[in-house]
Amino acid sequence: MLSLWHFTLVFSSVVVITAQYLSILRHISLMERTRHYVPSISRPVVAALYHEAKRRRIPMTKLVNLLLTESLNGSPGWVTASQDWPELAGQHRQDRSSD
Repeated sequence: MLSLWHFTLVFSSVVVITAQYLSILRHISLMERTRHYVPSISRPVVAALYHEAKRRRIPMTKLVNLLLTESLNGSPGWVTASQDWPELAGQHRQDRSSD
């Protein structure tokens, strides 16, 4: 039979572990917050991306970057963003007939 002392020790340990766990979770959740806008993509579009990436045998992120680069390269938004991201200025529009 557990004495009151054992119960207090176990209870205290659980409280300390729980407090430490919550502190770690709080720290992780703060680290995961982004400081920029992260748009959500509709599920049907994600499904289309998935199937197209699978067809091309490339990762979805690579496909998204490729499609967005092809679509936006040279646009006014691209030119404006290239002022903050010099690596965008070096990319040129590619001929789309290669697909």
